[in-house]
Amino acid sequence: MSRQTRERVFERDGYVCVDCGTPYALTVQHRAGRGMGGSKHLDRMSNLLTMCNVHNCLLEESAKYAETGRELGWKLHRNRLVSPADVPVFHRPLRAWFYLEDDGSRMQVEAPDEAA
Repeated sequence: MSRQTRERVFERDGYVCVDCGTPYALTVQHRAGRGMGGSKHLDRMSNLLTMCNVHNCLLEESAKYAETGRELGWKLHRNRLVSPADVPVFHRPLRAWFYLEDDGSRMQVEAPDEAA
């Protein structure tokens, strides 16, 4: 992904990890993973989140944490026919749910029923 896209993701998410709120060692998490050399189509803004390296690695390495990530919209099943723009994400430092738009904006929404 381009440096410009990465910067837009960080800016939208407040330059903090959406889980722990740290402003350090930030990276971009693909909600629906690209896989090894996968489609750049998944580099759209609704599919990208700011996470610290620690939580990004946990999403990939811990089944329990990955399940939490799915409940909070941080990780999506790649094989499901759902658009990332249709699945809200929880921004823990802001204590708010958002729909992420492909134009780089976000829209705050009420908590999903299953997460309440």
